[in-house]
Amino acid sequence: MNQISEYKLNTASRLVIAGFGLACLAAPARSQESSSETFFELDAFSISANRIEIPVQQVGSTVDVLDALELQNGRDIFLVDALRDIPGLVMRNNGGPGGTFGITTRGLSSNRPTVLLNGIEVSNPSNGQILNLGNVFTSSASRVEVLRGPQSSLYGADALAGVISVDTMGVGSSSGGRALFGYGSFDTYDYGLGHSGSQGALSWSVDGLVHESEGFSAQSPEYGAAWADDDTYDNTTLSGAVQYDLSEDVNVHASAIYLDTYSEFDPGDPAWVWGVPYGDHYAMTEQLFLRVGSDFKVRDNWTSTANIAY
Repeated sequence: MNQISEYKLNTASRLVIAGFGLACLAAPARSQESSSETFFELDAFSISANRIEIPVQQVGSTVDVLDALELQNGRDIFLVDALRDIPGLVMRNNGGPGGTFGITTRGLSSNRPTVLLNGIEVSNPSNGQILNLGNVFTSSASRVEVLRGPQSSLYGADALAGVISVDTMGVGSSSGGRALFGYGSFDTYDYGLGHSGSQGALSWSVDGLVHESEGFSAQSPEYGAAWADDDTYDNTTLSGAVQYDLSEDVNVHASAIYLDTYSEFDPGDPAWVWGVPYGDHYAMTEQLFLRVGSDFKVRDNWTSTANIAY
């Protein structure tokens, strides 16, 4: 019995010592945790679903939101590639950058989704080719919302398969200047400058981005010289936004984006009946989108927006 009692005493002593040791080891961790800075992750919100800012959990439709952090930290240069991972959304482009572009949402034809750029409807119901998302830089966008399902009650009959809303760099999103220079495969150069800031009631954001690439051949060189040459792609994008707060309830704002692109492409059919085609095949795009408007609060629960877009 004495041996058993001694054994129990020794076991209890070991447990007490072990517990005290663990407590000592854990104490600094608790002290460090209590003195560390606390971070809160905000819930994602949607604007396109109801045209007002509401949490995504309260949206009756399926919506995917890509914020500035996801867009800027991704590896995709063009927005068409950044949207490929969204379920139910198929982005198609033929050949290299700037090629023929189309969107298919949940199996419907490519002319169904309504595409908005800074609130401006830039989709053509006949062919969906007013804005090629393969020409829009991912770094030019501050936020993208993909709203799936019929949205005709808010956006008209063309929104049968949903809405894709793209916002360029938000006004005053990051204060200060920024510069970009990069070099990559196929003699590709990327460079740009930008600046965002605010002073009093005025806030602004301007960016200029240039992409130049010798490109590559999307067709097999075995078809002949017309298909073996590299397909050059150049893109110059200028964007800007400005906002002035007249009061806490009223502001005026303006935004613009300018696209100038040059894209070479290969002939379509190697067995063309008229023989081997000669000369460069290319497409040139020059587009300007403008929006001027005002946000004003009529009542505490009623906020309106008036805009003129081009």
